[in-house]
Amino acid sequence: MQQLIRLPVMATLAGLLALLPGRPAAAGDRDRTPPAVAAAARAPGGVVGEAGPGAPGIPLRTLADKYHLNYEEEALSGRVRLTSGGPSLIAANGMSGVLVSGRYLALTERVRVRDGEYYVPASGLPAIEAALATASRPADAPIRHRPELGEGRDPLLRVVLDPGHGGGDPGTHGQRGQVEKEINLDVSRRVRALLVAEGITVLMTRESDRALAAQQRDNLRLRAEFANAQGAELYVSIHTNANRQRSLRGFEIYYPRDEYRRERVADAAKTTSIPPAVLGTTSAPPDAVKPVLWDALYDEYYRESRELADDVRAAMKRLPTNDRGTRAAGFYVLRWSHCPAILVEMEYVSNATGEAALARSEYRQEIARAIAAGILGFKRKFDARDRNNE
Repeated sequence: MQQLIRLPVMATLAGLLALLPGRPAAAGDRDRTPPAVAAAARAPGGVVGEAGPGAPGIPLRTLADKYHLNYEEEALSGRVRLTSGGPSLIAANGMSGVLVSGRYLALTERVRVRDGEYYVPASGLPAIEAALATASRPADAPIRHRPELGEGRDPLLRVVLDPGHGGGDPGTHGQRGQVEKEINLDVSRRVRALLVAEGITVLMTRESDRALAAQQRDNLRLRAEFANAQGAELYVSIHTNANRQRSLRGFEIYYPRDEYRRERVADAAKTTSIPPAVLGTTSAPPDAVKPVLWDALYDEYYRESRELADDVRAAMKRLPTNDRGTRAAGFYVLRWSHCPAILVEMEYVSNATGEAALARSEYRQEIARAIAAGILGFKRKFDARDRNNE
């Protein structure tokens, strides 16, 4: 299965060790000045920046300015991070490559720091700029034809659907007898059928009316662990909403809060193997490298989770109910799923009109079509960007 985020060049132990934050460059590297800096710094968008005499390359601040990225230095790790709502770049002193929007780009010379300024070698600038420009492409930019099955398209996506609650945990319920756990499972099955028809591999955390564990926290933990163990490339948890304010109606979509990044990275580095499709090799990286890689992956996971939420929201807007938007949340299953993840609250069963709609098979099928359409829309955009990066 194709991992959504691929770091394809990291095939040797030396390359992996070069990712260690703060690893110093060799003395020869520090003294060498790349030739023809000015010529290599020129790109279709104009001159990125010409380094002064004796400068070790192109300042990363210059790239940040050109692509409107936030420039953040991490003193403890010796890294610099360029981020925005779209592309991102991570580099570290002595690193023999950079991570651009989750893709590892090998460089012929190391990233260097001089007088507190981070530099990338001019020879690597064309590839870095090409990757940044591709990641900056607007979401509504033209997308190539999506091949049908049998036309040799990219390996298919692996999605884990999580019907919320189950077994002794019914979730919420409406005044007319509609029970959340039953609605969640029925709609999840419908979404699965629609995605499988598109050739996508779909796994579900539960196939029947059962809980994964007796205790709620264990139940939630096992759902996230299931997704991680199955190598999920997307995780979508499906729920039905309720509120004491019975006038509320509509759908809401949640994505993980960025504030949980540190604990997620630490957990992933200890408990989850980085897939070979990400590394470009079957060799496991050294333990010291894993946090760096997972941190880079989570840069993409957070961005893609929000993008997936937006895509599903756009599809669900066609439903005859209220659009209550997308928002960040600290739900356990979102925090601990090691992939792009969202939680969909389909409708308020506490609302009389919402409950009546959820009781109808036709409305459940409409919801399923909308969720599936959002997932497929996300996949098409990502596949197009991924092919353009190759």
